[in-house]
Amino acid sequence: LKYTDLTADVLKISNSCDSSSLAFLQRVNPQIAIVSSDENFCPAIKDRFKFLNIPLYITGEKGDIFVTTDGLNYKVDWKKE
Repeated sequence: LKYTDLTADVLKISNSCDSSSLAFLQRVNPQIAIVSSDENFCPAIKDRFKFLNIPLYITGEKGDIFVTTDGLNYKVDWKKE
């Protein structure tokens, strides 16, 4: 990876099965990840996040996902209709 100081608390990922390689996720080391996809989101990517113990919020499962922050801490909520 070209950028060695890339980190994130919250990572918005692509809904492609080619996204979010293991090396990328280990480098970025997010606390959580969010993807806009149906409930049939790529099982291989789901497994990758599970292996790294990174909670993955999928809109197809949770509905609308909201992240709020005070600048130091964040909170994740969702609303499924």
